[in-house]
Parts: sequence; structure tokens; C-alpha cells
Amino acid sequence: MLKLLNVSKEYITEDENILALRDINLDLESSGFVSIVGPSGCGKTTLLNMLGGLDHPTNGDLYFNNQNTKSYTDSDWDTYRNQKIGFVFQHYYLIPHLNIIQNIALPLSIAGYDQKSALEKAKDILITVGLKDKLYKKPNQLSGGQQQRASIARALVNNPKIILADEPIGSLDHESSLEIMELLKNISLDRLVVMVTHNMKLASDYSNQIITIDSGMIKDRKLNLPVKSKDLKPEINKNSAKMSFSTSFKLSFMNLMKRKLRTILTSLAASIGVIGITLVLAVAFGFNRFVEVRKTETLNAFPIQVDRLSLVVPLFDESYRPNLDLFPDTEIAYPRNIQYVFQTINTITPEYFQYVEKMNPAIYEHIHYNYKIQSNFVIENSGSIVNPGSVIKEIDVSEAYLSENFEVIKGRMMQLESFEAIITLDRYNRLSKDIAESLGFNGDDPISFDDLLGLKLKWIPNDVMYTLDGANYIKNSVSNVYGSALAIDIEIVGIVRIQEKFNIDYLRTGIFYSTHLAKHIMGDSKNSEIVVAQISSNINVIDNTALTQSTKDTALRNLGYGTYPLAYVFYSKTFSDKDLIMDYLKAYNDTVSINQAIEPLDLAGIGLATMRTAIDSVTIILIVFSGIALLISNLMIGIMTYTSVIERTKEIGILRSVGARKKDIGNIFYSETLMIGILSGTLGILISYLLIPFLNMILKTVTTIENLAYLFFPYAIILVIINILLTSISGIIPASIASNKDPILCLRNE
Repeated sequence: MLKLLNVSKEYITEDENILALRDINLDLESSGFVSIVGPSGCGKTTLLNMLGGLDHPTNGDLYFNNQNTKSYTDSDWDTYRNQKIGFVFQHYYLIPHLNIIQNIALPLSIAGYDQKSALEKAKDILITVGLKDKLYKKPNQLSGGQQQRASIARALVNNPKIILADEPIGSLDHESSLEIMELLKNISLDRLVVMVTHNMKLASDYSNQIITIDSGMIKDRKLNLPVKSKDLKPEINKNSAKMSFSTSFKLSFMNLMKRKLRTILTSLAASIGVIGITLVLAVAFGFNRFVEVRKTETLNAFPIQVDRLSLVVPLFDESYRPNLDLFPDTEIAYPRNIQYVFQTINTITPEYFQYVEKMNPAIYEHIHYNYKIQSNFVIENSGSIVNPGSVIKEIDVSEAYLSENFEVIKGRMMQLESFEAIITLDRYNRLSKDIAESLGFNGDDPISFDDLLGLKLKWIPNDVMYTLDGANYIKNSVSNVYGSALAIDIEIVGIVRIQEKFNIDYLRTGIFYSTHLAKHIMGDSKNSEIVVAQISSNINVIDNTALTQSTKDTALRNLGYGTYPLAYVFYSKTFSDKDLIMDYLKAYNDTVSINQAIEPLDLAGIGLATMRTAIDSVTIILIVFSGIALLISNLMIGIMTYTSVIERTKEIGILRSVGARKKDIGNIFYSETLMIGILSGTLGILISYLLIPFLNMILKTVTTIENLAYLFFPYAIILVIINILLTSISGIIPASIASNKDPILCLRNE
């Protein structure tokens, strides 16, 4: 099974070259008990380490199952130690922060077994060696003999071909020594056991073969007890040794739990950088939030508008307020004359519609198209049926926008995917006098909310409203069409007004119906007799007047049909997206003459650019300084990880002896760094959230702003992730140092 041909091993030091083994020739069978004896320093352990793949010959060849191991890669040697070799050491070398069953399951985890299977197999082998009641004890809770039995169980658990025992009874009393020798003797019946020992008597009593080494050479080879040679079975290919990252993580976690106090103190110290950058960002984000709230309360309630007439509602100003209460609690609407300002006049064309449709969808949340159609609405008010004319309009905001910016003062909010409508009042509960009169009220007296919600609104299809009389269509009276079975009831579900925090009323007062109804009106009108007739004629089908293209378009829109929008409302998710929308819309003017230029209106963008730049600049400066503190904290974590490498040197040797790869060792310490990073980052965030209220108390005395410091929770998660990434970088060097340590030197470390 094992053959050494002319093997020599030389150690090169700064002072001298030491020849530990010279011209070793050895042929070992597939089973039996072989003892290697000799004085201290003669090369016994060096020979054992070469047989186990922990060390390699300077000269000569080592064969395993007739294959020269010179062709082995590092991965092959790892697999060899994991699956072909089982080590038993004089000092047991059990990992102290793992219990016994976890220690025994390690080689199986490295071999690729899942945790459940590894633990079950480890349990079986521990029962075999007489440790059934010690499965969950820590190594320091076992006697020396019991620890050595556990060490033998670990060597056997992966069913290796060879057991290598280095002074397995050197630390045991006589009775325990005999028990271990009996156990090794039984093991040697079906596999090869090679033992290094100073005890010649026990070697003679139990060994099939005794090899004496002196000064690095074989001096004697004695066949002591007969051994039955076994026919070698064909090798079953196993997976390469590979420790899963979860196993690496678990080993690191158990080690950290063993040193709980130090782990917590290290994490607290490392969290200082996280606390610093968190508090700085809390102030920066809080100040941004404060400014954004102020902007929202003044201008940001308004999307970008493009309209034939850009309507501007003046900012609320105390000097121009009417003799009415602001945001009253009474359920009364007051008809009044309300001033609005028309900013500019745009010529909206089909070409502009095509241009808008080509806008990148990524920069806007929603575009509302308003075709400015008129249709046939009829209202019953206290038994009187009236035609409200053009005061009933399609709403041009989204349902979310309504919920976020308007409050319901009676009834409920309109659902835009239904045939519903709402009445809007201004902050004084005013309703434009002309609208009140169009709805059947006298325009002078206050109107109760119940009376407003009691209005019965209906939409009348064109084919009901218009009757062909000869060559022309005649509009029927509202009283005749109100009861038509084809009429659609439009429920007025609520009365709303702008929220108190805003300084401008975006929607004019009046009745607004849903987008869903607007689509229905256009679809129905398109197929109505009067629209079909008007589309095919340049003569007005109602009054026989000649139509130009422009007046024909107006005539069709008055009948509820339009081919392209006359107004647009653009909703963006962020201010930066709003800038992109504005840039895109203004770029249209580069493609047309100055007389055809279209100016979008963005009240929210006025005067904000300079403020935004200043805030961003201060934030970046603060983040840079805080980032330096965070980097220093992570450097400290790297130093602490290196300290852990030094403390766990022997563990590194143990893991390499059971087949762990260099990469696996690196992953263990990399995992430890990651866990410290997660813990320090989490502690930093938690402590920061605890400190923010006290910071806000201090900031209030300086700025008079309440609750200035604020950190949105997702940003806290991002900070933890950044801390973990930085920590992982700081762990690369100590993890690399650990992975490149010589396993033999690690096992000798005290």
C-alpha cells in the first residue's frame, strides 16, 4: 500500500542544513500494526508526517497504491489526508471550542457530507470507541484516555486506509495506554496502523512489525507478529476534499462564542467608525429631509405641466387671504370669485404628442394625457335638471397623488378606475362662484356639504343627446335625456381639499371625474353618429358653418372626441428625474421655430438647484471624514483577526491534517472577519439609533429644528453592508497568512 524508495528529507535553516531522513526504503502492507521506534530526534515523526502527506521528501519517491505521489497537486494531498489517512496525535489535538461529536464530524464535513449525515456517522464511530455518553461534551470535560479515544474516532470516521499515530499513549496512564493499544490493534486487522512510540514493550506486545530508526536511517526492521496480507480492492473515486463555507462560518462562530466578552468588546470598538458615519449621515439625510419637506410644502406638490394655457395658482400669502378661516372644520362651501393667473399660451400639436411618446419611460413615473374634450353632463339639483356646461372636467392627477396631497373632508376619495367624481374646494372651503351657479346654486349663499354630495350627476351619450333632423344634428333638452336608460350615473363620492402643509392649491375648485370615465367617453363618442358624420365633413353638422382644420378639431373635442392630447402632466419619482424630463421637453424647442416653442411649467424646480448643490457638497465632505474613521475601525478588525490567527495556530495544523485545504483555512478566518463586520456594523447602527434622540436635542438648541437627525432604515442596512465589505477586505491579509502556514509547524506550536 505504502512504499518509500530512497527517501531523504533535508531541512534548510539560516545556520545549517539538517538531514532528518536519509535513504529510507520501506514497503508497508495494506493492514497490520507497524511501530516505529528510536531515540528522540531520530526522524520518526518526520517519517510519519511524510507518510501522512503533511511533509514531502526532498529526494526519493513515495508510492500509495502503486501510484507515485510526485504527481499529486495540493488538492490531491488534501484529499489524501482527508480520505486515505487518519491522524492520532499524542496531545489529542481536539479543537477546544467544538464539542466531541463536532470534532469527529469535521473530516466528514470536509469530505462533502451534509451536516446531518456527518453527525450521524460521527455518533456511530464514537459509540464504537466507547464514548456514547460523551457526544456533546467539550474536550476539556474528558479524561486523557477519553480524549485519545475521541482522537482515534476522528481518525477512523472517514474510513481511511491508513491510521498514523504519533505517540498516542505518551500522555496517558498505564491502564489508559493498554486500552488505546487494544483499540489500535483491533483497528489494524482491516487497515494499516503506523505508530511512533518510545515504549518498546508495548510495541513488542501489539505490533506486527517494528522498525527502528536512528540518525534518520532505518537500523532494524523486525517482523514481530504475523499479519495476513489483504488483496487491495479497487479504489472508489471520492469527491475532492472541500470544506463548505457554512462549515468555515460555523467554526469561526464557535470560536467567537468561546470568547464572548472579547468578541463584544472588539465589535464595540470597531463599531465606532460605523457610529460616526451613521450619525453624520443621519444629520445629512435629516437636513435633506427637512429641506425636501419644506420644498414639498411649498412647490413639490406640483408635477410638470404642459398645457395650452399654463395655469398658475399664486402662492398662499396672508396679505391676500379672504375673510374666511383657513382649513375650517365646518361642512360648508363658500361660493367666491377666485383669481387664477395664466402664465403662457402654448400651441400643442400632434407632432408634440409623438415627441412626448418617445420619452424614456425610465425617467417618469406616469404621464397623464388630457384631450380637453367636452361631453354631455346633466345634473339634478333639488329636483331641477341643469346642464353644467364645461365646469365638469377630467382629473389630471393619479390616485396616489390624490391620496398623498389631498384630504377628504366629506365622503371618501375617488377611485380612478370607476365611474366616480369628486368635488374640490380650496383651503378656505371656497367654490368658484361661476361653478356654483353652473351646478344650480344661486352663487351667493353658503352650500352645505350634504347638498354638494346630494347632486345627481349623469353622463349622456352623443347618440342620446343629439338627434339628426334633416341635414343637421339637434341637441335635445336635458330634461328629455336625463331619464334615458343609456345615461350613466356618475357618483359624487367625496369633497376634498389640498392638505394643510401645502402653500398652493393645485386643482381648481369644481367637479372632477375619473380617467376611466374619460376613456369611456372618448371610446363611445368616437363611434357615435354625430362624430362619425363630423369626421367625414368640413361643415359643422350642428350649425352648417364652414370648418378649418383647427375649428374642426375643436368641434370634435366638444363632442367628446380628440385625436391627440392638448395637455400633459408628468410625474417623476425624484427631483433628478424631474430635471431629465424638463431637459427632454425643452429639447423639443430646438426642433421647431420660436413661434411653435412649448414651455413646460415646473413650479417645484424654481430656485432649488443652488440649494441642492450646497446640501450635496456638505454631505460629501462629512461622509469623507466619517469614512476615514470607518476605515480605521476596519483596520483594527484586520489586526484582531491576525491575533486570532496566532491564537488558533494549532487548530490550523489540526484542520490541515484532516484534509482542509489552504483555501478552507483562509475561509475560516475570512468568515471570522465577516462575522465581526456584521456584529460591529449592527451594533454601530443600533447604538446610533439610540444616540439620535440625544443628538436631536443638541441640534434643536443650535438650529431650532426638531428631530433634524434621521436615518431611513434601508440606508442603515446599506451602511452595515458597506461595513461588511470593508471588513472583508481587511480580513484578506490575515486569512492569507493563515492559509499559508506550515501545518507541521502549526502542530508543534504551544
